[in-house]
Amino acid sequence: MLNKLTKLIAGILLGVTLTSQVALAANTCNTYPITLAKASSQYLTRADTTYVSLTGTSTIEFWINVTSLPGSGVGTPVIFKGDYNTDNAYQIMYLNDAGTPKIHARIFASSGNSNIADSKLTYTLTTGTWIHVAVVIRPQNPTASKFEFYINGSSQGNGTATLTGTVGSIYDNTRAFRIGQSDGVVPVTDYYLDAKVDEVRLWNVARTSSEISANYNTELTGSESNLQAYWQLNNTLTDSTANGNTLTNVNSATFTTSVPFVGCSAPFNFGLWFMF
Repeated sequence: MLNKLTKLIAGILLGVTLTSQVALAANTCNTYPITLAKASSQYLTRADTTYVSLTGTSTIEFWINVTSLPGSGVGTPVIFKGDYNTDNAYQIMYLNDAGTPKIHARIFASSGNSNIADSKLTYTLTTGTWIHVAVVIRPQNPTASKFEFYINGSSQGNGTATLTGTVGSIYDNTRAFRIGQSDGVVPVTDYYLDAKVDEVRLWNVARTSSEISANYNTELTGSESNLQAYWQLNNTLTDSTANGNTLTNVNSATFTTSVPFVGCSAPFNFGLWFMF
């Protein structure tokens, strides 16, 4: 009887196969940016950590949608680690250079202002328009190629570079990391960013052109190699990596729903197959 039952079950298994695949998606989608209003002196900050202390080859990325432009001669901080005057590490600003709009990137190799590398890319950020900016930083490179700028995933070249002193690395200071304001500047409204910001990413590697163009308009998972800090800003200030770089909201900046893209991080799929 047992032998017959075994054969019967084997026949059913051979004759009828039911495969069921269960796919689980752990993806996230872009739903919010944050609005920083300079009239309210709003900015985001994170106390110094090893993850925000970029000291060598790096890539900084963010989406920005400016509400107003800086006055003549003013560089509005977008990404800032330093006090603007004497204790700086790296800066990305939107500069009004005597009427010419420029994206201005700077790195410092020591405290003070004796060892500075910077580069300026002439580019107009149109109010009300989302723009993705990526800056690849290679401190050890010759002056002309220490910075490479990307706009909406496309390389714009190295900008116009200058060098004061000697720069082969980025100074590891203890200042806070800030989005939209620089630590230590007298609180004049022009020194606060007036813009929406989204998808801020810090990498301790030079992202390639193909990596930047493939990923600038989609959310990441946060587990990507060499990603030191990642703020999706989807109605939260938490870091999407495992590194715990939660931001502090100063003066109550608000989240909105006017996102630069609606792309999602790639889902994680696995299959479960059942045979009957």
